[in-house]
Amino acid sequence: MKQFVSRIILTSYLLGVGSYSPLLRLTPATAQTKASDELYYIFFDKKIPLTIRDDAIAVAFKPVPRARGEVASETPLYLQLQQDLQQSAGTTRGAPGTGVLKVEVSPLGQEYALVSIPTQMGSSSREVQQRIQQQSYVETTLPVLNRADETSAPAPQDRAIVLHNEIVVSFEPGLPDRQQQAILSALNLEIIRPLRFTQNRYLVRSTTATGPAVLGISNQLNTVAGVRSATPNFIQTLNSESFASTDRPHPPTP
Repeated sequence: MKQFVSRIILTSYLLGVGSYSPLLRLTPATAQTKASDELYYIFFDKKIPLTIRDDAIAVAFKPVPRARGEVASETPLYLQLQQDLQQSAGTTRGAPGTGVLKVEVSPLGQEYALVSIPTQMGSSSREVQQRIQQQSYVETTLPVLNRADETSAPAPQDRAIVLHNEIVVSFEPGLPDRQQQAILSALNLEIIRPLRFTQNRYLVRSTTATGPAVLGISNQLNTVAGVRSATPNFIQTLNSESFASTDRPHPPTP
């Protein structure tokens, strides 16, 4: 599989309801706002269901420090990862291994990669994830989710998206900065940066939650008075020859 991605910021313009309420009513979200194992996010008041894929793991690489004028390594990190995973399968603690780890690593731009795990290989995604995390140049692993693309013809098809710890949140116009910060603090969120060309819209991340729990926090934000919208900032895999990152809002396809 050879896939490239376009990183898009999913945004929505949900209207807040009611006046601003006390922040003490907020409680940090778990994996979801419901007690069930259902995964979803809210987009234009619509619940978009998601499922976790067992045959793929996303990887975020550490930033590579480079002196001015230094030439980048000839081996891209995604290829280095594939080579290291295959080599690590050959031996286990000095003993002969069971064979080559037949995973395929595809680039998601320069900062991310997608590790595909053939279902017939016999290794679990947990085992592969442990080997990935042993690599010194790997920052973290990220879950890969499936989302139905209802615009695909003749029938809806699943589209793979990567969930990382980022949420795009938009506050109601006129909401004081101190109240915006109080909302974020109550849910253990910190601002990464304001989004360009807009007001009261920020890219934020959780200081405590990772993985599917980020979905729960995003959904809970949508219930808070003073919040206009909140949507996970997915990395969406596309059949594209380019990878673009921008703060400009793009009309996403739920």
